[in-house]
Amino acid sequence: MRTRVLLILVVTALLGASALAELGVLDSKSGIIRVAEVSLGTASNGSASEFQCNMPGNGISWRISEGASSVQFVIHYSFINRRSSSQRFAVGYKVWKQSGSSWILVADSERAVDRAVGANDSNSGDRSVPRLSLSTGGDVFRVTVFYDITGVRGNSTSRTFRVDRSL
Repeated sequence: MRTRVLLILVVTALLGASALAELGVLDSKSGIIRVAEVSLGTASNGSASEFQCNMPGNGISWRISEGASSVQFVIHYSFINRRSSSQRFAVGYKVWKQSGSSWILVADSERAVDRAVGANDSNSGDRSVPRLSLSTGGDVFRVTVFYDITGVRGNSTSRTFRVDRSL
């Protein structure tokens, strides 16, 4: 009986943690937050076959360890070139921090990743935004991710996040 109750409690805790992650409430002791997934690709004719940036919705809160004094946003990118010649792609970011009713630019690299990918090849990885200091209670950030396939298509996606130091 005790084993069954313990199993139910463990499953409930895991489901609760999963639900919180789905809602965008993430616990991170290190203060590292994956904020975007960028997928780019070209078809054999050179057009954009994949072109998307997935970010959690506006107003999502991230919780980090009370002892963490900074946050680091990470952008994951992948690019697949199906052309018979090389192709350039780029991923970048701008991060603003709210201060009262104003926004202050705190990190900026519009072409943080700028790579040529050979014919029928691919490239992927993570690009980290430099660590950003946090106030005692937490801060609100606006993150804009820029992404383009050079000469084919470019775009950007922006979201606003709250980061709390409250675990």
